[in-house]
Amino acid sequence: MKTFYSHAGNFKGREITPKLLRDHTFGVNQKALDQISPAAFGQDLSDFFSQIGLYHDLGKYTPHFQNYLLKSGGFNPKLKRHAMFGAFVLCQKFLQNGGSATETMIAFYIIRHHHADLSNFSDIKTLADEGGDEIEIFQQQLKSLANDVPQIAAEMGENSLPKWLSFPDERAFGNARKQFYKEERSIRHYFEINYLFSLLIEADKLDASETPVHRRNRLDSVAVGQFIANFKENELRNRVRRDVIGQLEKLDLEKTRLFTLTAPTGVGKTLTALDFALQLREKVPALGRGQIVYALPFINIIEQGFDVYKKVFKDKDAEIFAHYQYADVFGTGKPNHDPEAEERDYHQKSMALDTWQSDIVITSFVQLLHTLIGCRNKLLKKFNHFADSILILDEVQTLRLDLLPVVGAALYYLTRFLNTRVVLMTATKPEIMRLAFEKILSKEGFNLEDCLAEELLEDFENVFASYKRTKIVPLLDVDLGKDEVEQTFLDKIFAGKWSQDKSCLVVVNKVNRSIALFRALKNFVTEKGLPNPVYCLSTNIVPVHRLERIEKIREDLEAGRKPILVATQVVEAGVDLDFDMGFRDLGPIDSIVQVAGRINRQANPLAPEIEHKPLFVMDFKDCERIYGKITDWQARHALSRTTEFFESDYLKIVTAYFRETSDSGANYGKSIETFAAMKELRYSDLDEKFQVIEDSQHARSVFVLCDDRAHEVKAAFDRWQSRELGKEEFEKEFKKDFHQRIIAVPMWYTEHLDALSKDIKIAPSKKYDFETGYIRDQADSSGKHTFTLCL
Repeated sequence: MKTFYSHAGNFKGREITPKLLRDHTFGVNQKALDQISPAAFGQDLSDFFSQIGLYHDLGKYTPHFQNYLLKSGGFNPKLKRHAMFGAFVLCQKFLQNGGSATETMIAFYIIRHHHADLSNFSDIKTLADEGGDEIEIFQQQLKSLANDVPQIAAEMGENSLPKWLSFPDERAFGNARKQFYKEERSIRHYFEINYLFSLLIEADKLDASETPVHRRNRLDSVAVGQFIANFKENELRNRVRRDVIGQLEKLDLEKTRLFTLTAPTGVGKTLTALDFALQLREKVPALGRGQIVYALPFINIIEQGFDVYKKVFKDKDAEIFAHYQYADVFGTGKPNHDPEAEERDYHQKSMALDTWQSDIVITSFVQLLHTLIGCRNKLLKKFNHFADSILILDEVQTLRLDLLPVVGAALYYLTRFLNTRVVLMTATKPEIMRLAFEKILSKEGFNLEDCLAEELLEDFENVFASYKRTKIVPLLDVDLGKDEVEQTFLDKIFAGKWSQDKSCLVVVNKVNRSIALFRALKNFVTEKGLPNPVYCLSTNIVPVHRLERIEKIREDLEAGRKPILVATQVVEAGVDLDFDMGFRDLGPIDSIVQVAGRINRQANPLAPEIEHKPLFVMDFKDCERIYGKITDWQARHALSRTTEFFESDYLKIVTAYFRETSDSGANYGKSIETFAAMKELRYSDLDEKFQVIEDSQHARSVFVLCDDRAHEVKAAFDRWQSRELGKEEFEKEFKKDFHQRIIAVPMWYTEHLDALSKDIKIAPSKKYDFETGYIRDQADSSGKHTFTLCL
């Protein structure tokens, strides 16, 4: 009897004990079968997946793979490949046993790709052609293990295995492919392939790395109520939360799966949505199998949300992960001073984080949506976690308008196929599901009432109408000229509206504008001998300094020092700062309203001490360049209707603005093309067509030597690149600090910089100003502001 192994030696940078192939095969199957949702796709997929799991590593039985794995003899690099062998054998089994074309092709496709990103389904067209490379490789692999077939069949529990050990007939394979691809094609196949593929690759990696599978806790449904009981009563927040939770008694919770929560800033949407999710899980037992996934657009508010969730579940049984670009795999758990255990824990915690082994996940839009719409093996490990889960997407108005139809459609299909519940939260109500219906779902045969989400705060219009904290005052008729416009703004507008007893936020559309205005404002304050601190905040400043600056501004606000902040759009959503007044350069109406949400923020919205604190809107003539002609015209049109807009009218203004924008000028071509690629299983096209953050062709990533830690991290990066430092040590000790010192800079400001790596340039300390960030002095100042979300 021979001994066959699935893994040995170095796995992901770590020496592991050799693992028996039969143990791995059954371990993968068991882990995946435990995770399969009984509610997914309205059918039991267990038997079908069992076949995929059983055959996925069949090719590892060849001596070529065993010699390669154990370094025990020679091997042919082509013949040690294992995925295709198992894919062909299972395909042959289905073909001989009269399996459906759908099962045959899906099983073949999944096993073939289980160590790769998904590619266009049509690429399998010629794989079974006579005379092709694959048949020759298969025959040589089969010959090499001929003497071991009885043992392999016994280990697999497949007594009839010898019947399937032949290359599929070219005609039979082609007929099955044609029948599936041309006659049975459906968007359901995209979701079913991704779900089964995710189950396989996640279980495969968890078993190989010996990472424990998290067994979901029964989350305390009254955790939020217990948490807020420790704080001062807030009548409005309590009312909103009570009304939202009351929907649980009114709605058919089995049929109703899409929800919106529309409410202004300051009513506690974060805790209200969490409370709703917890109590929804209690009322729908199947959701106890899943997770609560809370997704946000920006790193700073992900960290804020993570802190809130941790406080709610302090001393309770709940595993909470924050999964985003700077996530620290050592952020939870107890100290362990055993070096070997620490190394093992690092790999397993890293795998646990990548596969969301928790009860609650707080993550970024990029992680969530590129898992939902994508082809990457690394991301798709998590796809199966959508089943029976509750997804909460906050600040959804930050998503690009052209992506809303396909995002809405994909979320809708999640609720249909995977028993998912989705809550879309916003203060400005972009009509995601209406656009999804009009551009995509109506063409798939659905009615509008099937697609619209249920609003959880039925009285949201009256809640908005009762707010009295702020007002928007257009000053678009004030001509700032073409030269020295920053000084003109100070002379014509700022000096007459601001006084030193008021903190102030000024938001502009371009980084260069923010720098010039910051300098002019600082001179203005200094020349008048005023004590007000002045700050600049933009994506031109490295992330680590941005976070420090926000905390310093918050301290100044709480101490009554009345700071002035000049910023770009980086403060529009989620930054918890509260100013007395503000100015906003002309831009999208929803962005203007978001800035208003940073003014008089902590006041009682129904009865503030001072009502209607102002946000003035001026015009530096940058709106058209940054947002386009249509947005510029529509924003001007919306603001021209009256001399001031009170907070009670914001919802009406934004709703009308979104309707005009979505109906008249938006290009939804990418959404439509992305959905077509999903439906036609053109996976390779998804990377190109769907990007939550558009790659700027005019920006370069720049690592800035802005402090002592940056020099340490740079030295570690060089050692990692030269292989003097292991990847694991770099990621554990330096990765977060490395990313927190990278910014995106227009390429015309970086041409003189040296390269740190193929994709990253490096800026010396003399190229960085602590107040304004990267020093842009090598080209004209006409470059567009680059607004980078978290990855």
